[in-house]
Order: sequence, then structure tokens, then C-alpha cells
Amino acid sequence: MEEWKMMGGQTPILILKEGTSREKGKGAHKNNIAAAKAIADAIRSTLG
Repeated sequence: MEEWKMMGGQTPILILKEGTSREKGKGAHKNNIAAAKAIADAIRSTLG
């Protein structure tokens, strides 16, 4: 799990679990959209 810590307006410090990586750019954007769609589908199916 990634953790963000903000220290007095400075750049955030990212703490990643060992063996994980951080994705940036279009790939990350596409993955975020896919995750949002999956969550929306799950919620839609539970609400009827």
C-alpha cells in the first residue's frame, strides 16, 4: 500500500510496500479509469 505524508507544504514522501512499483502517465490514467468502472459496476449491481 502506498502512503503519502505531507510535511508542512513540502513535497509528499511516498512509502511503498516492498516489491511494489509506482506507475505514472497514460498507463496509470487508464488503470485508474478501469478501476473506477469496476467499482461503479460493483456498486450498481448491489444497488439493483
